[in-house]
Formats: sequence, structure tokens, C-alpha cells
Amino acid sequence: MPLYFAYGLNMLTSRMQNRIPLSVCSGISQLADHLVVCNKESAKGDAKANLETHPGSTVWGVLYALSHNDLTNLDRYEKGYLRKTVSVICNPESFTAETYISTNISNQLANEKYVAYIIEGAKEHQLPATYIDYLSTFMA
Repeated sequence: MPLYFAYGLNMLTSRMQNRIPLSVCSGISQLADHLVVCNKESAKGDAKANLETHPGSTVWGVLYALSHNDLTNLDRYEKGYLRKTVSVICNPESFTAETYISTNISNQLANEKYVAYIIEGAKEHQLPATYIDYLSTFMA
């Protein structure tokens, strides 16, 4: 089964269950040498979560097990992103996972409600408090 590394809104279990009902949360994980930012251009004109390469930084996220068909279905939701294969750490093993990264960059701010949902997902999965504090900096 392919693994999917969610670092934005899809960390929220209810969001993933709505999009991919058979997705299974496999735990929290870390992506090294990357930074989560809100700079992906959206159709609504605001910014969405994205990943940038950033040596020494760590992105926390949620690892989901999906079927190959579910992963293809998730591609349809993640418009404007490219699916990339990354190596993540989960309990302390290393796994290959799929994630989404965009090159469609915006200088707009993220919508506060959108960021609040990302933070809700981070809290739901008990990501470190310092990381949640970092996510809150995306609010205007």
C-alpha cells in the first residue's frame, strides 16, 4: 500500500475521510530538510500550504496508507500540486511516501480559517507544541 505524507489541511482526519474514505492513519511522521510554508497559489486568490527545501528544518505531518486507486483519486483533489516521492521518518523507521508540492507560488496570505483547520489537524495528531506555534504564524 502506498503511503501519503499530509502536512496541510489533509492532516485533519475528517478532511481525509471525506476525500478518501478508506484512508488509514499510520501515525505522525517527519520530513527532514523541508519547511512548510503557505505560498501555493489558489484559485480563490489566497495561499495554501506548500513545501520548500530548507536544509536543517523539519516538517511534521500525518502518514496515511492508501490504495493505489485512492492515491490517484487524491491527485484529482490536489490541483496545482505535483505528486512527489519523499523519505519520511515514523517511529524511528524511514519510509517512502508520496506528498504534494507546488511550483505555483503566490505572495498572498493564507485564509485564517484554512490555517485554523491545519492547526486543528496538527493538534488532533498531537504534533509538538512548538511546531503548532510555528503553524500559527501563517495567520494574518
